[in-house]
Amino acid sequence: MRSDIVPGGIFPDYELPDHTGKLRKLSELQGEDPLILTLARDHYCPKEHQQHLELAAFYPKLAVAYTQIATIATDDHHTLQEFRASVGAEWTFLSDPDRTIQKDLDIQEYTDPEHNPMIPHRVPMLLGGDECRRTLRGNNNAYCQDNEVSWFDWSLLEKHKEIQRFTRGMIAFRCAHHVLRRESFYTDEDIKWFAPNGATPDWADQRQKSFACLILGQTEPDLFLMFNAGTRTVDFAIPALPTSKIWRLAVDTSRSAPDDFFDAGKEPSMQGQIGFRLEPRSSAILLTDGGEVLRDN
Repeated sequence: MRSDIVPGGIFPDYELPDHTGKLRKLSELQGEDPLILTLARDHYCPKEHQQHLELAAFYPKLAVAYTQIATIATDDHHTLQEFRASVGAEWTFLSDPDRTIQKDLDIQEYTDPEHNPMIPHRVPMLLGGDECRRTLRGNNNAYCQDNEVSWFDWSLLEKHKEIQRFTRGMIAFRCAHHVLRRESFYTDEDIKWFAPNGATPDWADQRQKSFACLILGQTEPDLFLMFNAGTRTVDFAIPALPTSKIWRLAVDTSRSAPDDFFDAGKEPSMQGQIGFRLEPRSSAILLTDGGEVLRDN
């Protein structure tokens, strides 16, 4: 991504033909409202079709929140009409067959050279205030209420600053590890699944509340994720590593702040441990360190 595209920055006011062939600027589509801009593959892609079906179903909630959407795809405007109609979209689709926006924004493609999608998918979504335990008290029509239900209580940021810190840390962690942001699905060579005892999970066992996965980082650290949805403490076997590597603890949601998340380079060593005890209703992440094995914590 281009270095000047940052939160609070000015986004370029691109002009492209829409699904009717008319030239439209982003500023025209946005008006005075927030604008969600999506960059998509061609109409042929089944994932794009499914994702836009889901976005179309969600669109009424965005509309009542005075939020605009625009989709930039690589189809010509005739195919865009079919794309837009097939998913039931009510917003504007823009045509960019030469991928001028992708190139100008310096969005790099690295996973699918054949189909060349513009950007990775499956972006986690947080509602504003989740990071500080804001609640609408079960009201799903808060947009039309000018009272405490819809107001943002900024004092929650201080009251629950440990939650905000954890959220910021997990966003940074995801950004730092490409294996968590890849476009393509994991294969058996990329990810391994384990029961707590290190065996293959019995997916048919509905009583099983705990499992783990090892995501191989190739040129970056491997990640070992453990999940315990049960009500009892569970001991997990930790995968063995070559002598040149050790495990370090990055995240443990059962711990109190600041020991629930460790910044990069400050993760405590798990050297010598062959197991990890995970508390009920918790998850944890270990990562490999190929540096100095006896590095101070």
